[in-house]
Amino acid sequence: MDFSDDFSGSIFDIITSTEKMVTLRPNPANCCLIVSFNGYTENGIIIEVYDAAGNTKHIEKNANRISEINVSNYSSGMYIVKVVSNGQVFTEKFVKQ
Repeated sequence: MDFSDDFSGSIFDIITSTEKMVTLRPNPANCCLIVSFNGYTENGIIIEVYDAAGNTKHIEKNANRISEINVSNYSSGMYIVKVVSNGQVFTEKFVKQ
């Protein structure tokens, strides 16, 4: 029985699909937030931070896979971090204390 027509991915695809692609620490954050991207990227990543109302608080183009964002001047509350790499979009939430 040949299953090759049923699955076009690789074992690498299976392993990475179960990993968390974006990690934020510390969470909650006070002054600095470390954004870690655990995926493959060809041209760097784009990191965007939005407040709960959808306002853009931070944009960083061509960011490294591990980047530090100063959030000390953000108001307390919930924020969304959006990471774009190779056409894929990943989001995570963090709390600013």
